Amino acid sequence: MDDDSAKAIRFLAIKAAVFILFPAVLALLAAFILV
Repeated sequence: MDDDSAKAIRFLAIKAAVFILFPAVLALLAAFILV
């Protein structure tokens, strides 16, 4: 695997992780604030 495709895969993985984690973190913050 060449370096460019490794970078692209890492970028997509980070993007997916942010998409999944960001709403979860927001939900946790909302739960802490509302409780």
